[in-house]
Amino acid sequence: MKILIYCLAFIMFSGNSSLLMAEEINKYLISSGKAGSIKLEMSRKDVLSHFDKSQINEKIDVGEEEWEFKVIDIILTNEIKPAMSLQMDSNCTKSCKILTMAIYDPKFMTSKGICVGKSIDELIEKHGVDKIHGVKKITQFECLFDKCDPIVYTVDLENVGFILDSNEADWSFGKFLKLQDIPKETKIRSIYLF
Repeated sequence: MKILIYCLAFIMFSGNSSLLMAEEINKYLISSGKAGSIKLEMSRKDVLSHFDKSQINEKIDVGEEEWEFKVIDIILTNEIKPAMSLQMDSNCTKSCKILTMAIYDPKFMTSKGICVGKSIDELIEKHGVDKIHGVKKITQFECLFDKCDPIVYTVDLENVGFILDSNEADWSFGKFLKLQDIPKETKIRSIYLF
């Protein structure tokens, strides 16, 4: 009887820990249009309800064309600031919903384990690569323009781009870039959802 009780207790404990592990994974899962519980098109009010005030940094940023937009930086730890940046659809005088988001924290990952810090080689192996474009850094967000870092799109994640570390090589927008020209050890600097 004791053995049966121990077995049942073990099964109950393992079931609960598996459930907790699944919840923790979903908390940081990146998929098309979503990073954890944060979704594109989510309102500012809904975003703020997910975090403590100490985790939020709101600011107005100015793009290259002198247009303004609100940015909400989410801070989860002291090591990585911000963990994610959310660009709202305007400076919040209109609807104030998430237009794009950039992920910087390696806790956030795809269902196949790809996150910031992984290599282009791992990305190709897990997701396959559909196309490559160039992006220019504007404050915390990236945008398609002249001088750039490569942004890689995968076959199976729609509207998710993987921005590669520009310190790995010298790339520019006008230059024809082939996948085989990118060193296999090149790291993912951030993940961009749009």
